[in-house]
Amino acid sequence: MTAEDFPQGEYVIDPSCSSIDFSAKHLFGLGSVRGSFTLRSGAVSIAEPATDSHVGAVADATSFSSGSAARDRKVLSRTFLDTDSHPDITFTSTGAHRDADGTWRLDGLLTARGVRAPVVFTVTRAQMLDEELELTATATVDRYAHDITAMKGMAGRFLWLSATIRARRAPAGPASHRPAHQGEDRMSDLKIAVILGSTRPGRNGKAVADWVVDRSGARTGVEYELVDLADYPLPHLDEAMPPAMGQYQGEHTKTWAAKIAEFDGYIFVTPEYNHSTSGVLKNAIDYLYGEWNNKAAAFVSYGSLGGARAIEHLRAVASELQLAHVRQQLSFSLFTDFENFSVFKPAEQHDDAATALFDQLESWARALKTVRV
Repeated sequence: MTAEDFPQGEYVIDPSCSSIDFSAKHLFGLGSVRGSFTLRSGAVSIAEPATDSHVGAVADATSFSSGSAARDRKVLSRTFLDTDSHPDITFTSTGAHRDADGTWRLDGLLTARGVRAPVVFTVTRAQMLDEELELTATATVDRYAHDITAMKGMAGRFLWLSATIRARRAPAGPASHRPAHQGEDRMSDLKIAVILGSTRPGRNGKAVADWVVDRSGARTGVEYELVDLADYPLPHLDEAMPPAMGQYQGEHTKTWAAKIAEFDGYIFVTPEYNHSTSGVLKNAIDYLYGEWNNKAAAFVSYGSLGGARAIEHLRAVASELQLAHVRQQLSFSLFTDFENFSVFKPAEQHDDAATALFDQLESWARALKTVRV
């Protein structure tokens, strides 16, 4: 069975039927250690095309077990995993691809001891058992990449992982009542922010963001909300503590953090300035950390060349924030989608692209929501 054969949709990983085993070398390669971790939670989203599928999972770092109580205490200590400060090990896929021989691989980010590093899982087995999805995948983890460098030689550098997961179809979310703009209550299981990343006078971005929100009106089970950075005046980053600590001092930061925390995913609407995004959007993103983690993101850009280079920069930023970004994007040209470079009149083909973007974003956001539970 190939990835294309699996029924599309969201699956919730059952930790009680899943396992994470590992092996490593020690004593300068003369001996080996085997053990396991337990899984806390996770989700799988099977998409069309299959390359847009996503996996997210959280392992319990404190569950490290190698059969030696003394060794386990050492690994759990500040010398290695430091589980008092970092009790979770998380994986968020950033892409899926199939090799020429048909082997599927998941590219992603693994966070251990609070440090993220890229990792590639190779899918060695995949099957459907009734309504359950079962996957086995292997990966090689370099502990040095996670700043775990103690006892070189005595403890091996690489950890070979084998993860077997069983996932059940996620229950369908409640349907929404449409249209919300007529005053009816809109019940949804997802909230998506459309973040307008420009505050300049006469900005073109407002029309683009309004168009995105308008196109989302027919979606069910999800609510899209415009978040205009002009309504959240943030000075140049002025917090003394790193955002990853979550110890915000300024009232403007607390207000911004509370707003962003409401959402399960984001659509960033960005202009392109000098091959990058706007300073005001980058500043707003940099203010926060945990509020972005393990959520989904999509990008909409505009500019003389469509703004694609701004999106490429934002993708790198999103990966660092453990913000899973979908492949589909929208790029509007000032020459073909604006009249006189100022009146937004998008070409018709953008409608289908917007639908694809919504589909991917909602699928990933719903899957990642189970990871954050």
